[in-house]
Amino acid sequence: MWSEISAVIVAVALVVLVIYLIGVLKSLKTFLDGMGQNINQIKNEVTDISKEVKGLIQTTNQITADVTTKLDSLDPLFNTVNDIGQMTNDLTSSVKNTANEFVSLVRSKRRTEVNKEYGKVYSLFNGIAAAMRVWNRIK
Repeated sequence: MWSEISAVIVAVALVVLVIYLIGVLKSLKTFLDGMGQNINQIKNEVTDISKEVKGLIQTTNQITADVTTKLDSLDPLFNTVNDIGQMTNDLTSSVKNTANEFVSLVRSKRRTEVNKEYGKVYSLFNGIAAAMRVWNRIK
């Protein structure tokens, strides 16, 4: 008799366990279905984002090519500016050397000798000095 009662208890416990497992499995199925929908939604969003990223990369490549072309077209301009800078530097050095020679000559020789050798340059410097004096008086 005890064995029959224990068999009934085991059978009832097994039925209760199966009913509980059915509930757990239904909940798990609902959860997994939701996860499947989320994964599909994420997959679609990733596809859309990757299309946008590809478009952005293409636009960036076009802009880079355009900027490179424009920079290449500016190279001659920069070379010209560099050449002008070098010529200006050479001219400034030449004027500086001439002025230094003139000043040295003025210091070492008399004015009449300077007028003989650098008369035009001396007159030009005197004219510039006079113009500056007039300008300062006008101001």
